[in-house]
Amino acid sequence: MTTVAIISGSPSRASKTNRVAEWVSEQLQRIGHTVYFIRLRDLPAEDLLYAHSSSDSIVKTHDWIRQSRVVVVLSPVYKGSYTGILKAYLDLLPEKAFAGKLVVPIVTGGDHCSSVGSRIRAQTHFLHFGSAGNLAWRLYFGLDIGA
Repeated sequence: MTTVAIISGSPSRASKTNRVAEWVSEQLQRIGHTVYFIRLRDLPAEDLLYAHSSSDSIVKTHDWIRQSRVVVVLSPVYKGSYTGILKAYLDLLPEKAFAGKLVVPIVTGGDHCSSVGSRIRAQTHFLHFGSAGNLAWRLYFGLDIGA
């Protein structure tokens, strides 16, 4: 089976984005895939804010991404963009961290325009990491997963 890294860019513990991430993780594990779940909210803030890319917690997540064939990146849309915590984490990744991997960005948001704007910005960012031609977009509008 395939190894998948799921990166949840929600800064909130209880959020719709995290609910979607957990659902994706459960479905993948149910059919036999190995899942590494990276909750950016749970990483030390100092590592993200001060770009400590060699800290144990950041190195461990980079290893998980290296081992994965698929990377699912989730973020809520805030003011037309993905979250700052996701941006801070992506800035710590090596330049070609997503090379040869299928990258599945999932954005959650309240309206179509915000999600499309975030998608365009994220696509530019993911291309930098070597994911050209390997992006699979999933946009969820009005997905009722409970509050």
